[in-house]
Amino acid sequence: MVSMRALGLGGLAAALLVGCFGQIDTTGSTQSRALPQGGDPPSSSGAPAPDGGSASAETPFLTLGYPPDTLVNDADYLYWSELNSVFRASKVAPVREKLFGDGTATTGSLAVDDGFVYAVDWQRGTLLAQPKGGGAIETVLPDGAGARVIAQDDTSIYVGMSNKGGIRVFAKSTHASVATLRAGQSIMQLTVSGGFVFSVEGDYVTRDQPFRIVRTGKTEGAAGEVLSTISSAPYRIVAWNDEVYWTDDHGLISTSSLTPLYLATAGTFVASAFSVIGDSAYVTEMQSAADRDGTLVRVPLDGGASSIVATLALDAPPRALRAFGIRQTSDAANIYVSAYWTNPMTSARGDAILRVPIP
Repeated sequence: MVSMRALGLGGLAAALLVGCFGQIDTTGSTQSRALPQGGDPPSSSGAPAPDGGSASAETPFLTLGYPPDTLVNDADYLYWSELNSVFRASKVAPVREKLFGDGTATTGSLAVDDGFVYAVDWQRGTLLAQPKGGGAIETVLPDGAGARVIAQDDTSIYVGMSNKGGIRVFAKSTHASVATLRAGQSIMQLTVSGGFVFSVEGDYVTRDQPFRIVRTGKTEGAAGEVLSTISSAPYRIVAWNDEVYWTDDHGLISTSSLTPLYLATAGTFVASAFSVIGDSAYVTEMQSAADRDGTLVRVPLDGGASSIVATLALDAPPRALRAFGIRQTSDAANIYVSAYWTNPMTSARGDAILRVPIP
């Protein structure tokens, strides 16, 4: 696995693409849009800019050893992958606890339900499941299967495949395969809402076709409907209240809006992960200079004025490279944001999860 610290600032955006995860256009129409490409982020004219709000500096909720590859939660714990193993920590008394992993693979996408922790091993293409109370690890998809991302509903686990294998569906009760959706397509991002599965189809590496956001029914043979065809690679998609939202370098976009809901301010770019809570999205901005603190911005989904919720600060030396929000998860009370810093001159570093109360 290549450390993000070794990439430097110039490779940070590429690292976001390779390592990121994750309501609907009810009109049924297909909408195409060319998003901004390259260079500095555009000015925020045409989309509301943050009004400043009441920003507050955040201190680490939990100190890590390496940047997390993914970050999810349930009622009691945060779960993440770090140094190619899966960890958890109580939200009340946060202490790192290793669940499984031998440090030889790249554990990327996680999901948790009442009984199991599910993990995709990117390097091997496998899907693993371990009982939350401990016990033997089950291999649901074997080495070489091509598993990349996970989503879930109450009864099934959905696995996006990177090798044109479509979306594999497994019953939670037995972990048996019950359907394959979008066969012949490579799936980069995945989320589930109501009776539909939403996916990003394409390949971040070869880019041999435009990226497509597709809505598909949950049964074998269901036809997929292209909601948007886009040229910028989406970092993450979230389905919420009959709409699909996603982020790229420059901002937050939805399938029904020709104008982005939020554009990064000059000198910054938007980190990959974001949360949708109630009537707002919460996105993280990072400084392009990367030696300054980040901000968590609240973006009303109705197009109202954005506001800065918190300044994301780390105890780091001057001119250290900082990255915020590459991973994010939320519960009813808090947003949890990944953060790290590294000093390119000395190789000193620090990694953490920050906790921001939802205003």
